[in-house]
Amino acid sequence: MLVDEQALVPQTRSLVDVANYLGDTGLSLSQLAGIEITEIASSTDAVVPGALFVAHRGIRSHGAEYVERAIAAGANAILTDKEGESKISAKGEIQVPLLVVSRPEVDLGHLAHWFHGDPMRSMHAVGVTGTNGKSTITTLLYEIWQAAGFTAGLMGTIATLMPGLELKAERTTESADEMARRVAQMAQLHVRALAMEVSSHGLALHRVNGARFAAAGFSNLSQDHLDFHGDMESYFDAKASLFTHEYSDRAFINIDDAYGKRLAAMTSLETMTLSLTDRSAAWFVTEREVTGRGNRLEIRGPGGILISTEIPLIGTHNVENYVMALALAVDSGVDPVVIESASRELKGA
Repeated sequence: MLVDEQALVPQTRSLVDVANYLGDTGLSLSQLAGIEITEIASSTDAVVPGALFVAHRGIRSHGAEYVERAIAAGANAILTDKEGESKISAKGEIQVPLLVVSRPEVDLGHLAHWFHGDPMRSMHAVGVTGTNGKSTITTLLYEIWQAAGFTAGLMGTIATLMPGLELKAERTTESADEMARRVAQMAQLHVRALAMEVSSHGLALHRVNGARFAAAGFSNLSQDHLDFHGDMESYFDAKASLFTHEYSDRAFINIDDAYGKRLAAMTSLETMTLSLTDRSAAWFVTEREVTGRGNRLEIRGPGGILISTEIPLIGTHNVENYVMALALAVDSGVDPVVIESASRELKGA
């Protein structure tokens, strides 16, 4: 059931501080003095009085086309690029400062997370990517955290969940400023752990910029989204970018997938490999019995961990999803004994 959105505790920063963070914006600091910014917004729907409206080139249009609407909604300043500056100037003079940078779509996420105090660093955030399994893995992880008594959050294709709040998702990976806003909301609600689906579109379109994950998980890669990426190499490169020090501290990779094996060999992150059959992996299945209820499993992990349980999930793909979720759960501090018990009641996505 969807409930009403809980408001963020207001955050303000001076426009001078914003400009100092961005670097050269084409305006002197004296021109920005005395102006307070209350929000970072790339959509007019997110503009509140005092917001900085970030107008950048999108897939269908340029945000500069909506500047008048943003100002009418209360925007205190505009951040755009040279193209946006030309579009805005062609309409006549505006009554708020116009800051210009080379690529506002790249700066947006970094700026929004900085504005909200880098909230992902206050929690154990996990990002999961792959063609299939993202929703199931993140949901299973969220369910394990709840069973362990963690105050948890979930951001995915279906919805964003946090204590007392459920919001229907509009896309797999929200805009960069919306992501920062949601995570800041979770931080104010004392969320300890966050599971997030991360799409290749989100990575390629800079929507994940500024995010910081304690761990990133890779499920698999198969032919999909080539209308956007063009070819499998570009698709793989977009996914692989999550497994760099820019975004993540550790990697959890399914090496039963050919692209996963390739990713595990190339990433510079500390890596935990996962497999249903390869006993050289950090996490692997030692026994599997298909039951009328799902799968009875024994799984070994680092340091001699042994998890023996039954999951009410059908199919080999769901065993892969479960192994990824439990490995990420252990990494986040959940006791394997708790996971064994909770696993019997998991539902997934």
